[in-house]
Amino acid sequence: MNTIRKLIIFSFCILFMSINISCEDKEDMEDQVNCVKYKVHNNNPIAHMSIWDGGDTPVIAINDYETTFYTKSYSTELIVTCKEDKKATITIQLFVNNKFIREVSGTTPVELHYRLK
Repeated sequence: MNTIRKLIIFSFCILFMSINISCEDKEDMEDQVNCVKYKVHNNNPIAHMSIWDGGDTPVIAINDYETTFYTKSYSTELIVTCKEDKKATITIQLFVNNKFIREVSGTTPVELHYRLK
C-alpha cells in the first residue's frame, strides 16, 4: 500500500513538472526576439526593384538592398519584383541571428517565406 501511494505521488509530480516545462517553453518562444537580415541582389544594375516586406508600400532599390530588423513575430517574408526587366535574376538571402538560413533566386516575382519560431 505504501509503495502504491509513493508511485501515485511520483506520477503526479512527473506530470506536473512536464506540464510546467511545456508552458515555460511556449512563454519563452513568445518572448524570443530574432535578428532578421535580408540581402537582395539584382543582376541588372539599372533596373528598379520593388521590395515588399509586409507593409503597405514597397521599398524601391537599384542593384543591391540590405535590411536588418528585430522581431518577435512567428514568421517573416519578403517579395521582390522588377517590372523594368522581367528577365532580371533576383537573389534573396536570409540570415536569422547572424546565421545564414536560406537563399532563393529567380525572375520576378521572387518570394521568400520563413517560419522563425
